Amino acid sequence: MTRLWIVTGASGFVGSRLVRELVDRGERVRVLLRSGRHPSSLHGLDVERVEGDVRDLDALVRAFSGDPDGAGPADAAPPAPA
Repeated sequence: MTRLWIVTGASGFVGSRLVRELVDRGERVRVLLRSGRHPSSLHGLDVERVEGDVRDLDALVRAFSGDPDGAGPADAAPPAPA
């Protein structure tokens, strides 16, 4: 069984290269993308997409549902104010 990797910042320089490497290795990849983002760097890659922001708890719950085994690097951001 392949791992499910969650990658935030997947439309950025480092994140997009991480996603491509994981896909090339045969891993399952789910990316958290800001609403309306459709980066060309992910075009043609077999990844699951979840729209949302890393500071949005509901988006994180959607992204991390499904028993992920690992997590990729996240863009550092403080938690959203309550």
